[in-house]
Amino acid sequence: MYLVIDAGNSTIAFAIMEENVKVRHFFKEEKFELTTYEKIKAYLLSNFLNFKIDVKAIEDVYLSCVTPSIIPLLSKTIKAIFSKELKTVKVGSSSLIKGIMPDEMGEDIYSNIVAVRAKYPNENVMVVDFGTASVIALINKNGELLGASIAPGVLTSIKTLNVVTEKISTDFYQKDSVEFGFDTKSAIFSGCIFSACGMIEKALKHYEEKLNEKIRVVATGGMSGVVSKFCDVIDSCDEHNTVYGIYLCCHE
Repeated sequence: MYLVIDAGNSTIAFAIMEENVKVRHFFKEEKFELTTYEKIKAYLLSNFLNFKIDVKAIEDVYLSCVTPSIIPLLSKTIKAIFSKELKTVKVGSSSLIKGIMPDEMGEDIYSNIVAVRAKYPNENVMVVDFGTASVIALINKNGELLGASIAPGVLTSIKTLNVVTEKISTDFYQKDSVEFGFDTKSAIFSGCIFSACGMIEKALKHYEEKLNEKIRVVATGGMSGVVSKFCDVIDSCDEHNTVYGIYLCCHE
């Protein structure tokens, strides 16, 4: 088995994966809860104990990280628990993606395009990651990156409004309507979802006209399940897309 870590701007996600790239367990925590070696170690050990998995069963540990400051803490913890050195995603290393990648491309974006390329090798694919930022990346059927677009994420937009607490996010998963609201909470939800859906639909229309070809849309990230409920152009939603890509990048 393998431990795959996706350290984002707001959360750190962990996946225990098997050799057949099946995600056996997936768990994540807010980054502000994992600020010390002791906290990360306790969090990992408690989850492994809960899942009844021996830490010795982990063959390797793979990492994608957009905030380098946390890497020393993760590295120290992984070495202490698993006696392993972290293997990190190297942008441009996968044989699945052709062409030269921009120097500033994030490991998470790269992992996402590697994952969708592996799953849909003969298709144009637009992958949308609904995290702290809403990131759209597009690759064509030849495996070439056509570019990316970055906008504030759904929750980021809500926090920016500064009129509700972070706890509002838990209500989103229970919503079954995107109608305009008569209270602040419903109105914010409606506006943020319409904004996210409109961004995807506009980008998709633009590039399908430009390529004169169909583009598959794959959603991932923490808010992907919510947005996908209301956006008809999203073909599939895979919360594990990023960790799958991390695995492919580091295991190749």
